[in-house]
Amino acid sequence: MIRHKNKFLSFTEFKERFDFKTNFLTFYGIISSIKSLQNKVKTQPPLKGNYKSFIDVFLSVNKTNRLVYQKCVSSKQTSPSKTQNKWLTDCQITCFNSINWKVVYKLPFSYTKIPKLIIFELKLLHRRLATNDFLNKIGMRPDVLCTFCRDEKESLIHLFWSCRETNLFWKTSNIG
Repeated sequence: MIRHKNKFLSFTEFKERFDFKTNFLTFYGIISSIKSLQNKVKTQPPLKGNYKSFIDVFLSVNKTNRLVYQKCVSSKQTSPSKTQNKWLTDCQITCFNSINWKVVYKLPFSYTKIPKLIIFELKLLHRRLATNDFLNKIGMRPDVLCTFCRDEKESLIHLFWSCRETNLFWKTSNIG
């Protein structure tokens, strides 16, 4: 436990008491998060019924990592509508409701356990792969032409679906 009698242990006390190997920045980040949550809980009106604050739950569970992760994800979770709209426009899909985005965002985790592939799929899904088109827009690349075929503008749609050169790769690797 990081707290003792409504007071946080110092980094040194924490390491000595629990013989836990961590660095100061990680420890400080956790303490800051807990303090921030405490302040947030104090400013919220109390809920009716049998309610335990997050801090009370946090301090009472043995495995806090999962609880903190779920809380952080749920508090920051928003739907990336700009990215979704770009995919709909690029793929020429007119009905926004025709795609179950929750299922789409779970796909990278359901087909592989290899972290590099999961990260690549998430970057592709969230349009965070640096294509020549994007690099040209931010002034890091002089041209927008596809690196492989040199015929069209290199966008995600072109690179993964319409480029004749990369299509050869997908066909010969038996991936697509």
